[in-house]
Amino acid sequence: MNRKSKHRRANIIPTRFKDAFITSTIGHRQEITSEYGYRDNIYYSLIDAILIEMRDRFSPSNIALLSSLSSISPQNKNFLNYDLLLPLSSHINCDRNYLFNEIQVLKPMLDNKNLSSISELYHDLMPLQQAFPNMMLMIKAALTIPVSSSTCERVFSKMKLIKTRIRTTMADERLSDLCILAIERDFQMDYEQVIDQFSISHNNSRIMLR
Repeated sequence: MNRKSKHRRANIIPTRFKDAFITSTIGHRQEITSEYGYRDNIYYSLIDAILIEMRDRFSPSNIALLSSLSSISPQNKNFLNYDLLLPLSSHINCDRNYLFNEIQVLKPMLDNKNLSSISELYHDLMPLQQAFPNMMLMIKAALTIPVSSSTCERVFSKMKLIKTRIRTTMADERLSDLCILAIERDFQMDYEQVIDQFSISHNNSRIMLR
């Protein structure tokens, strides 16, 4: 810690420029020579940056939103707690009054069902989505809200590969469809069903695909 950093090599002016007037700029470099210097300039700065980032990521509003997401899970002890669901309902512009009425009807219906995940809850309520539109909207939000920035980073990395110079005039809708196909690779697609659906939708197509 007490060892001094290596000095920079001195600049020597050539002899032919001895009588000339030369202006030059040199970079300012602060040398850290002691334990106190490392503590003040590196350690404290790093701790401050970490604390600021944690305050931004785990602010009271974000914590309340995370609690709302967890309240939709059937395994949570606060499952369908109306007060905890309010931050998420405000975030997605969901009607609070209708949501309250839907929760009062939905809770007794789910008491005897052993659901283990939000996905199972979604599939269980799918036939009743017209009766519980606001609750279905909340469940969809809980299933699709990304929990980290890795999803966004993966999308942008794939977008660079998909939208090449040849595809600069591609519309946003087609770009979105191609990105989904490239990112969600675990989605099993039945190509025969796709071809049949395309053939039914385009009766005037010149090539019969089936």
